[in-house]
Amino acid sequence: VADVCEALARAEEAAAGGGGSGSAWGTGGIATKLRAARLAAAAGVTTVIHSAQEPGAVAAVLGGACDVGTRILPQPSSVASHKRWLLALPPASGTLTLDAGACKALARGNSLFFAGVSAVTHPFCERDAVRVLDSAGRELARAVVNYGSEACAALAGRQSREIFDELKYHGPDELAHRRNIVLLTAAAGEAVKG
Repeated sequence: VADVCEALARAEEAAAGGGGSGSAWGTGGIATKLRAARLAAAAGVTTVIHSAQEPGAVAAVLGGACDVGTRILPQPSSVASHKRWLLALPPASGTLTLDAGACKALARGNSLFFAGVSAVTHPFCERDAVRVLDSAGRELARAVVNYGSEACAALAGRQSREIFDELKYHGPDELAHRRNIVLLTAAAGEAVKG
């Protein structure tokens, strides 16, 4: 079974490249619909996206029909309400790639530390939401980071006690605190097993 958020993330990226911000018929576009579906899935709600040109589609969906439009099922366990806002943010541009140990720690609900970061790509600023990937490039999470991409690149793979030596100021020990991280994929759970 494909992971809901991972599939939606891929669809959002594809829609973003296709100018999915609206049409002659509406203002939302597919990118907006997919972002809303991601939020609904995280909250435990099923979403159906269908054409407004289909007469009776809404009535059919409300009547229980499963063959109308595209049905996005909820995640098996819903995301805590205080983390849902991370999913509502536009797709993040910056990425952090983690080693296997950091993936396992993240899947267990721990904060993210520099020691587990193996790569930093695309520029981002302190307090931006970034994509968190495993070594295979699968998106595991979204996280609001305490440091920008330059500091992250300089500290990747290093211990928190080295922050001052590199940056010449004391900052938070964690790159992203666990309350600012939302897990997205089944791959995050797989990291604990593998």
